[in-house]
Amino acid sequence: MNPRIARILQSFVGLSLVAGGIGLLVGGLASGTLRDPPTWAVLLVATWVVLLFLLAVVSVRRRWPWALPAGAFLGSFLILILWARLDPTGHTVLAGFAPYVAFGTGFGILYRHAWAWPVALASVSGFGPIVLLLAPLPDATVASGFVLFLLDAIALLALHEVFFGPREGAGPSGGRRAWEWSDRFKSMKR
Repeated sequence: MNPRIARILQSFVGLSLVAGGIGLLVGGLASGTLRDPPTWAVLLVATWVVLLFLLAVVSVRRRWPWALPAGAFLGSFLILILWARLDPTGHTVLAGFAPYVAFGTGFGILYRHAWAWPVALASVSGFGPIVLLLAPLPDATVASGFVLFLLDAIALLALHEVFFGPREGAGPSGGRRAWEWSDRFKSMKR
């Protein structure tokens, strides 16, 4: 892929996720979902978000497998969706958690961290559309959101090789691919 086009697509997806995170936060505050949440729920969300972002930062710096932070982000979303289904407080926790994940994933895409790609794809093709269907929003907002999610998903699929292909300047073989992490994982066990 042309590097200029890749940067444009990467910026589009990353900035749309950052803007989406801000929109989720503003929407949660405006709808009352995030007004006066229980103190323990605020502490839980804050702690959970900090731990996930620490995991992402450490995994990037130490070159851990990208699947670790991606799995932690995606698993967290799935747990919170189930909790939201079973308990109203879970809905508040999910509403407080989702904006920060969208915001952080957007920055992960902008900085081309491999863990952010699957989280972004799941967000724009799964979690985001579910939120749009469940939220009490006007039809025009829902339609606009679905168009944006579709464009983001297409851009992410086009960017797959940018995130998981050979890295530029990484030696004669083009460098390690992001999914070839088994040797590093094995060396961590020693």
